Amino acid sequence: MLVILLIAIAAMLADQVTKLLTVGFFVDPERMLVTGLLHEPGDSVTLIPDVFSFTYVLNKGAAFGILQNQRFFFLIVTVAICAVGTVLLLRIKKKHWVLKLASGLIFGGALGNLIDRLVIGSVRDFLDASFVQTITGYAFPVFNLADMCVVVGTVLLAIYILFLHEKQIKQDGKP
Repeated sequence: MLVILLIAIAAMLADQVTKLLTVGFFVDPERMLVTGLLHEPGDSVTLIPDVFSFTYVLNKGAAFGILQNQRFFFLIVTVAICAVGTVLLLRIKKKHWVLKLASGLIFGGALGNLIDRLVIGSVRDFLDASFVQTITGYAFPVFNLADMCVVVGTVLLAIYILFLHEKQIKQDGKP
């Protein structure tokens, strides 16, 4: 569990530092405690035209902006999922490195966005993959490092469940 905890802390810290540098930190949007590259929601800095930008968005919902203004719901769900995940992980005696990495990334991403929801009331998003719109015509939602950690962790978890879990059970004799 120590490795998972260290990965989660590293992911959460990386998320918070990138948010701090890019969009700053505040408790009251009218008073910035630390200013970042972008100052107001809607501000945007293009890094590579039609490919990638930093665009400041305050997201009061979930991924892709769904379920807006459901802060209490997201706080409860995040804590519940982290608690259930921890219990399940504690029951697995020998953990494959893919499971450790996946779990750490998911927990770290969840904690990064949980901090935003607790302190600010919404999640600070700033990564704008405009190349998706350039290629497909679909405007991909602005996201952050915590979102990336959750997505990559979930993909790794799916790979573990689909391809590695049964092999590990056969090797060890039990989960």
